[in-house]
Amino acid sequence: MDIPNSYLVLLTLLWFLFYWIVGGALFSLVAVFRVGRLKKAQFSCLFSLGTLMIAVGAALFGLRWGSISSYECIQTSLSNIEGFVGFFGCSVVALMMSFIAGAVVVLLWGTLSLLLSPARLGAHRDPKDRDRPSPPGSSPLA
Repeated sequence: MDIPNSYLVLLTLLWFLFYWIVGGALFSLVAVFRVGRLKKAQFSCLFSLGTLMIAVGAALFGLRWGSISSYECIQTSLSNIEGFVGFFGCSVVALMMSFIAGAVVVLLWGTLSLLLSPARLGAHRDPKDRDRPSPPGSSPLA
């Protein structure tokens, strides 16, 4: 059975926004309390693109899995709205399981993104100046 693109786009958009907002808030707190610095732009880009791909995958998997259980509901519907409500009503377990699986993958992806985005300490210093001491009042960790 084919899955209508409108269902896929709607579900992907909703899940991406949820994963991105909730996961972004969670990993912002982790980054604030984490010891060490972080390349914020790199982390943000990695997390956003990864979350989008995870949302697409979870929505596609959930809709394909749910289409098996909701085939009868769609066949008995008389209008597009009844088909939309019937599809999601008959496949709620499949959709929720794929949503939860996507959330777990977002947590793993966010952790990996944090590990891939550390800022190098002292990157602003010239390598030839490593034998010289730092100027007074400056910290090598700043």
